[in-house]
Formats: sequence, C-alpha cells, structure tokens
Amino acid sequence: MKAVVVLPWLDQDLMLYTEGCMKKDKRWDWILADNSEVNHGVASSWNYGVDRTLESKADWLILLSTSVRFGRPGGTDFLDGLEQHTGQADLVGGLGMGWHLHAISRRALEYVGSFDVVFNPAYYEDNDWLYRYELVFGKDALDNHRWVDVDHVSLGDAHSLRFNHVAIDIGAQRSKYVTKWGGDPGKELYDTPYHEVFE
Repeated sequence: MKAVVVLPWLDQDLMLYTEGCMKKDKRWDWILADNSEVNHGVASSWNYGVDRTLESKADWLILLSTSVRFGRPGGTDFLDGLEQHTGQADLVGGLGMGWHLHAISRRALEYVGSFDVVFNPAYYEDNDWLYRYELVFGKDALDNHRWVDVDHVSLGDAHSLRFNHVAIDIGAQRSKYVTKWGGDPGKELYDTPYHEVFE
C-alpha cells in the first residue's frame, strides 16, 4: 500500500512535530503545502496531493491537519487501518477527527476529481467534494465510509488558522456553496454545479 499525505501549513513550528512523527514509515509519501508566505488555501493545497496520488498511482490520498498530534504509534495505526480497507472503502477517517485526518481512495479521486478552489482559504471545500462524491456514486456510497481509532491528541478545530490570525468569512463561504448547489450541505437542490442547464 502506498499513501500520499498532504499537510497544509502556515507556520514552521506547527508543522515540524507532525511531519517528524511519520517520516520513518515508508508507506507515507509526503507533500508539505507551504502557505506561510502566500496562503493558497486548503483546497489548493489538497489538490497538490490529488495530483501526486493520481500521477504516482498511490492507493490513498491522506489529508492531514497540523492540529493533529499523534500518540506513540506515530500515525502508523491509521496506516494499518487503511491497509485493512484497501479495495473495500473509498473514504476512511480517523475516528472523531473529522477532516483533520482523512483518506480518499485513488478510485474516488479518478471519478470525483479535485477540490474546488473557489472555497478559499478554507471551509466548505470538504462538503463540496462529498456532495460530488454522492452525485457520482449515489447517496448510499457514504454508508461505506470507514473509521479507524487513532492514538492522537487534537489541538482543536482550525488551530493553524487561529494561531496565524487567518480571517475567514464563514457566511461568504456558505454563500458560495448555496450559489453552487442551490442549498446548504444536505439540502442541495442542483445536481449540476450552478445549475448549469439553463432552459
């Protein structure tokens, strides 16, 4: 099994611990998306990982947050869990970690594609991708979402953003989503973005 892991970071100190935990395990293929000088945003950073996953034919893309501090296994417990689900699931997350630690299969990326960079710098890019995943594979596809219990401590939601004083207008991000899909997550009206079929 081969996994590409992308870690968007804004500050060197927030990134070093997480990176150092896992460099020893050869199953990881690392991408460090540096947003410290120009903040390209979460979706754009994750797309570096999408591209490498597809180009290298890795089994998984792993999305990792600098909010995560792994325990004694150093994240290898998550990789072990992924190996159990290879070929059986498209989405595997760290239990209770949300999108701070999430894996997407190459098959899903091939069908659904990249993350939408209109949701910049953060928020709603994950909702958008999941809705497109449902449109491709059907609503029941999310029933195959799997979770792995990972030894970890979380520094909290949006730790890196708060630490670096990144301002995000959540209302504006929500408005982009509603404009694109006709409703909030779970209440979408369109099955084509921006209701592209105008008659």
